[in-house]
This record gives sequence, structure tokens and C-alpha cells, in this order.
Amino acid sequence: CSTLRSTLRSAHHRRGIVATALISGHVVGHRCTIPPDEDDGEADAKFEVRNLKSKEVFKVKLHKGSCRAVDFGTDGKVLFTAGKDKTLAVIDADTSAIILKKKDAHKGAINTVLAVDSNVVVTGDEAGVVNVWDTRQRKLAQHYAVQTEYISAFAQSPSDSNTLLATSSDGTLAVFDIRKSKPVQVSDPEDDELSCVQFVRHSKKAIVGTSGGLISLYTAGNWGDTTDRMPPRFRTSVDALVRIDENNVAAGCGDGAIRIVHVLPNRIDTVVPTGDDGIERLVGVEDGEGVGWLMGCSHDAQVRCWRVPALVAHGRDGDSDD
Repeated sequence: CSTLRSTLRSAHHRRGIVATALISGHVVGHRCTIPPDEDDGEADAKFEVRNLKSKEVFKVKLHKGSCRAVDFGTDGKVLFTAGKDKTLAVIDADTSAIILKKKDAHKGAINTVLAVDSNVVVTGDEAGVVNVWDTRQRKLAQHYAVQTEYISAFAQSPSDSNTLLATSSDGTLAVFDIRKSKPVQVSDPEDDELSCVQFVRHSKKAIVGTSGGLISLYTAGNWGDTTDRMPPRFRTSVDALVRIDENNVAAGCGDGAIRIVHVLPNRIDTVVPTGDDGIERLVGVEDGEGVGWLMGCSHDAQVRCWRVPALVAHGRDGDSDD
């Protein structure tokens, strides 16, 4: 998408619209068109979409200070946003009209948002608090304070929409059934900060990235500690994870590379340098047959797009190296 004037914080994609959250407190929507594959002769042309077309469809200031997180409702019709000002906002994704603006939704700045559906949203703050909101009833549904430092990421189980994972910089993974007032389990802390998480293997496993470059596996029903690790430890942070399918995950890393990680057997299939100074966010975009593209952003204030089939095929060809 087009270069933005403020530092890009995150990107999500629904119905052809990419939403970006800016440190200015604005949320910007671009309608993006991904063109057919073209080979322009460059070595990485098969991976990156170079002529991504976009048009700004809305720009609205919703937060004082930075907007730190955005996520679309599951039907793509509403957009949830949250920021440093502790406010949770809900807007119409087509008109950008404000549906709900909940001030002081947390006592601390909100870092992370995940839409459970189009009416229920989960927020996590810098103090480790997780709140579940029913926006239709306009009220707090659940409140959890079981982690002690900022919530870095959420993951919702594809097989059970009520099961939620939360990673924290205190090194713990928390498991919630959002219908219940107490957590299912909180893991023992790892030595590194946990930065991102995704379910894999039909929700029987969770893959977790860390600030120290480790990728760990947890097993459902045995959440207390890691059950496996991905060799080797990267010489960079793992900042974002996107589930491509039940066995493959894309990892956005602090050195600007995208790594395709295969789970069980555990291996790194592909390493593609992007030239970015760290990939801060990574989002999967479906093409009707699964996740067809990845969209990502870093500190250069641009959204970029990569072709997933080319990334996965590259690893199968045996060309990867870390």
C-alpha cells in the first residue's frame, strides 16, 4: 500500500481493505488490489508483490497518542481499535462512523486487540490485564489479571472460538475459556519475553515466538511448560507469526526476514530477506484456497505483500538457509 506519513503499527485485511494504525492516533483504511503473479526478472520477484495497488477509503482519528492495535470483526463490517489512551473504539468499516468508544477500557495503555467475532473483542494492556468485551451489550464480559507484564499477542482456537491464548513479556502463556471467569492455565515463565503465538496441528499445538529468537511448542491440555523447541535459536527476535496451514507458519523476524517454519517435524523451510529493518506485524490474506499472501509492515511506514505459495515452494526446493 501507499507510504504513510506516520509510523505504521499494524495491518489487518478483510474484504480487500487493509487497516493501519498510526502513532498519530489515526486509523487508515486502504482498499488493496493484488495483481496476478508477474516475473520482473529480479531474484525476489517471485516472493514479493511489487505493484500492489491501493486506494484510501477512510482516515479517522480515534485516539489521543498512538493507536496500537486494530482488528476486523469476523464479518469484516466492523473494525476494533485500541491505543495508548486506554480507549477501545469500534467503527463501521465501510463508513468509518463510530459505533462505540469506550474510554478507560483499561487502567493501562492497550497493546493488543483480537476480535472473537463481530460483537465480542478481547483487549490486552501493558500491565498484563486481559479484558473481554461484549460490544453489543456495551459492557465488560470478563476480566483477567493473571500476567504481570504487557500482553504481546492473542490467538483464538480455530476449533473452539471460546479458547484464547495470550502471550506476555513476563514469559508466560495464559489459556482462557472466555465464557469462564478464571483462566484455564498459566504456564511457567520462560527466560525470554513471549512475543507472538498461533494455533497449529488442528489446535492440538501452539507455536510461540520469543524476543530472544526461540520458537517453542506447547501442547493442548498440558499448557504448563513447553513440550518442544524449534532448532536453532535465531540470532534475532521472532515478532510475528501467521498460520499458513496446520503444519506451516510464517515468522516475521527482527532482522527483516520472513521464515517459513514447519511444525512436526520441526524445521525452517524458507528464509527470505525482505530488506526491512525488522518485521513488526505480519498478516495472512486468504485467496479462496487458504492463505495466499502475507502482508507486513516495519518501521519504514509501508505495507508490503508476499506470495505464500512461492515462499512455501522455495523451502520445498531446498533453497533455504539460516
